[in-house]
Amino acid sequence: MQVCEHFRAAAKYTTIKVVPIVGGISMEKQERLLKQRPQAIVGTPGRLWEFMSAGEQFLTAVCPSIILGATFKFMGYPHT
Repeated sequence: MQVCEHFRAAAKYTTIKVVPIVGGISMEKQERLLKQRPQAIVGTPGRLWEFMSAGEQFLTAVCPSIILGATFKFMGYPHT
């Protein structure tokens, strides 16, 4: 969520809409956010994988930018 908040702060005076796609928030709510066609998705690899595995191919169709948070965990790197 920190990454998402930083992107939202950076986009504050623009029309760029940033949405979080992370665990801990219902997938139904996140799907509603995605249907608003954000310009940037900030997500964790696990939740993005869940959406893609469920056949939600519209992720890349509706959003030109996907930012992965916590990628170091996904890649097996220790947190620094």
